[in-house]
Amino acid sequence: MGFHWSLQKLLDVTEKRELAIKADLYGIARNIARGEEEIHRRRSMLRLLLADLAAAPPEERLAQRDVLMRCHKAEEKIIRRLQEQIRLWQKQREERTADLAKMSAKKDTLNKMRLEARREYQRDLDLREQHRADEIFQMTFVQRKQQSITPQSA
Repeated sequence: MGFHWSLQKLLDVTEKRELAIKADLYGIARNIARGEEEIHRRRSMLRLLLADLAAAPPEERLAQRDVLMRCHKAEEKIIRRLQEQIRLWQKQREERTADLAKMSAKKDTLNKMRLEARREYQRDLDLREQHRADEIFQMTFVQRKQQSITPQSA
């Protein structure tokens, strides 16, 4: 029978949880990036609309300004909601990062324990093998000694 460590299932579960946390962190980071990209897109659009307004002839500017101001207010409201969502995701990321640190530390501890148990197992195995070799040597020595003491009949 080979090496068996009683806490192997716990280590396996810990590794799976660590991978799940990493996947969550990846998803959260992706959401943050998408949110920031959306904010940037909306702000760029507002800047372009303002530039178009500034370039418009004066007689059209007043009518376009009212529409643009309503659009600007609505866009800013959406941007604020996105910023709040990004803050929530960042808070989740901090929490999951702390969870990952704990899980990684637990996994490292379990791996060290497993390695030490494996070393101990190997030491015991080596000792048993050495005892067997010693016994074989002793038996061979005794047999040779007996053969050299006992006269052989021809």
